[in-house]
Amino acid sequence: MTEEMESILCELISAAGAARSSYIGAIQAAKTGQGDPAALMAEGDKYFEQAHDFHHDLLTKEGEGESQPVTLFAVHVEDQMMCAETFRILAQEFIDLYQSRDKK
Repeated sequence: MTEEMESILCELISAAGAARSSYIGAIQAAKTGQGDPAALMAEGDKYFEQAHDFHHDLLTKEGEGESQPVTLFAVHVEDQMMCAETFRILAQEFIDLYQSRDKK
């Protein structure tokens, strides 16, 4: 694996992790009433978009014939992407649930 590829993978992991953290923060804000869940979701979406862009670049390179070996590091990257996406979906559901509860 090249240094460039390692750098891209690290950036992707960092962005996906930041997205997940923002989504968790949004759930906590909705639960406690402290903070702005919508702003934290938007922040998470910004980070997730960065991760998605890195991911797209990797897929494009592979489509152009620059295939990379499947390593545990690469699998970890995919896992982080899926985890962030799952947290986004769950965060929105929890926020909706807390807001519905608070209206009663």
